Amino acid sequence: MSVFRVDSAILTGLEVQRIGVEVDVRRGLPNFTVVGLAKDAVRESRDRVIAAIKNAGYEMPTMKVTVNLTPVTMKKASSHLDLPIAAGILIASRQIPPPPAGAVFLGELSLDGTLRPAAGVLALLDGLRDASAVVVPEGNLEEGRLLKETARRVPPIRGLAHLSGLVYPIEKLKSASGRRRRTPEPRDRHETDFSEIRGQHLARRAAEISAAGGHHLLLVGPPGTGKSMLAQRLPTILPPLSTQESLEVTKIYSVAGLLDETRRLTVRPFRAPHHTLSAVALIGGGPTSLPGEISLAHGGVLFLDEFPEFPRSCLESLRQPLEDRRVQISRAAAKVSYPADFVLICAMNPCPCGYLNHPTRACRCSAMDIRKYLNRVSGPILNRIDLHVELAAESPAVILSGASGESSDGILKRVRAARDRAVARNGGEDRVNARLRPSEVRALCPLSDECLAILQAALRKMNLSPRSLEKVIKVSRTISDLAGAADIQPEHILEAVRYRAMDQA
Repeated sequence: MSVFRVDSAILTGLEVQRIGVEVDVRRGLPNFTVVGLAKDAVRESRDRVIAAIKNAGYEMPTMKVTVNLTPVTMKKASSHLDLPIAAGILIASRQIPPPPAGAVFLGELSLDGTLRPAAGVLALLDGLRDASAVVVPEGNLEEGRLLKETARRVPPIRGLAHLSGLVYPIEKLKSASGRRRRTPEPRDRHETDFSEIRGQHLARRAAEISAAGGHHLLLVGPPGTGKSMLAQRLPTILPPLSTQESLEVTKIYSVAGLLDETRRLTVRPFRAPHHTLSAVALIGGGPTSLPGEISLAHGGVLFLDEFPEFPRSCLESLRQPLEDRRVQISRAAAKVSYPADFVLICAMNPCPCGYLNHPTRACRCSAMDIRKYLNRVSGPILNRIDLHVELAAESPAVILSGASGESSDGILKRVRAARDRAVARNGGEDRVNARLRPSEVRALCPLSDECLAILQAALRKMNLSPRSLEKVIKVSRTISDLAGAADIQPEHILEAVRYRAMDQA
């Protein structure tokens, strides 16, 4: 009889859960059993492990093999457990020596005994900083090196045949895995620029305010007025991700299996899903609770074009993430949480045909059609969007003129300066004005009597909700930061009120 324990780990969202793989090999009828709330992906590993052990040149014990996954109260659904199960069997049957104390094994096996690159390794390594060594597939080596502080304790292996090398020092293991590939520099340059947009000065100004304060933006206008162009260029006026933001975004893409193994993400994400997507694809979930579009847009921009055409269930599911900047996915098997701190940019037409109030084209929609179209976006969702801007069709003279607008670099300088002022005042690297809590709004956004009088008039005329009023104050705070003003001025309040077009509709 021989019993051995191998340490491993799985992910619940971005949180690392330690798993103990206990292997018991004893005399008896040949049998291979996995217990401990193993789900289908883990139960199916029995056949993979048996084939991999034989094809790697080892012998599968012709004895009773029992594998227990601890803690037994947690459901396990990860192919990361293939390697620790196989290693435990080989160690318990004395075919390979035990690994160094505190070593953690991660990896999915192929039938020939080689290891396949696994999703989520970066997030796992970040949560296993206290492990003495983390054994990963060689295909995940470059991903593991994105965490510089863990590079010396991540020994990669190609397959089960290399497990015996674990008795060597980690430095020798690394050199045995082949030469380190050169990691290319991340590409921070954008292929688009704000100078390509002709006219639309109000929308350009709103985009600058959105970038400076992290405010959500709704663009309403006829087809061809530049709504999509403007949204696609918003990332060009956002500052690069900070080190902590870059790590968090890269971990999300690693869990989703979308990470380019050669580099850490430094450019803010831009996600533009089609309006036929499902609520699960937008919010996240599915059998393995993967991150959705709102989490893949974390730290960047989520662009929803043709906003009213999205299913009502998708739009309403945005309520909580827009407020909390996180999404909680609750299923019968588990509850996972992903960050979802993004700038939402929405674009829509003013009516079904798109030409309401167009200067040269007649609208074909009835009043009932227009009302039904606008009602596809609920009041609570509109209430959560800080800036509402109406775009008008530009004249042919403006469109055909050779004059280009201000470049993204010029706008970015003002955005950086405004964000620096907000961070210094609000405290914290990520404390842009859109993230201020109600108590902080009162403390950090003092209003003069003249500003209060303007707000009271807007309340009476536009029937603003308390949330809309708070967003007006936050936007005016951002406008004052862009102007370099110490306090909010009446003209800042007036401009912020102007960006509540849908409240006036």
